[in-house]
Amino acid sequence: MSDTIQIHPVAEMFPIMDRGGKEFIDLVDSIREDGLQEPLVMDGDVLIDGRNRLVACEVAQVEPRFVQFSEVRKGEVGVTEWIWAKNFTRRQMTVDQRVAVAAKVNAWRTEEAKAQAKQKTQFKKGSSPNPGGKKKSEVNMNSCSPERDTKEMHANSTIGQIAALAQTSNHKAAQAKKIFSAVIRGDVAADTLDRVIGGGLDLSEAVKLVPQKPKKKTMVKPLKERVEKSFAAFLARFAASDLVTVKKLVSKLISE
Repeated sequence: MSDTIQIHPVAEMFPIMDRGGKEFIDLVDSIREDGLQEPLVMDGDVLIDGRNRLVACEVAQVEPRFVQFSEVRKGEVGVTEWIWAKNFTRRQMTVDQRVAVAAKVNAWRTEEAKAQAKQKTQFKKGSSPNPGGKKKSEVNMNSCSPERDTKEMHANSTIGQIAALAQTSNHKAAQAKKIFSAVIRGDVAADTLDRVIGGGLDLSEAVKLVPQKPKKKTMVKPLKERVEKSFAAFLARFAASDLVTVKKLVSKLISE
């Protein structure tokens, strides 16, 4: 069953339990003995929470239970924020793992917000200027507006957004962003950030894999060109009537 269920991309960003590890084995034993205590959460036909429980149910040969996100959702929180909150507080991730996931989740949220803003703009263009005779301030746009922004989404930079999301330093966030950008450019292996998330690579070691940008060489102008330019600037300080005398004086000084 786990092979046929579509998993939300943001949920996929988080590390999974080691299938041969004690934590997963204990989960299988618990489900086998006591049944599934916490149902799997779906958003339509997409699984947004319960990847480990789904596989554990298969191993324990227990039929999983499902609930829809609309049944467990609180307030106006969106799917992406809900997935982050569930996994951020539940999993025993290191700081390196947390900030690496945050870099990917933040990029997803940015693209998601852009897509929703574009949808909102298209909706406005396709609507009448004053639907239903309401005043402009009374028009209900909730159905097309982006998910509610969290405080960290209003940070001034991508690094600030990642740091706030992962609750870590800007230094760590900058490292994660650097690796994420290098993966996108193809400067490092595609799985570099995922190795950090999986715990197989430290963030500091991953940063060392990013090629250093070559320093730009400063082009030094030829000596003759520099002297002529300086001499021209020197002569510009004198009145035109004095230039002949000044040039003769300079020539005499040079020849001595």
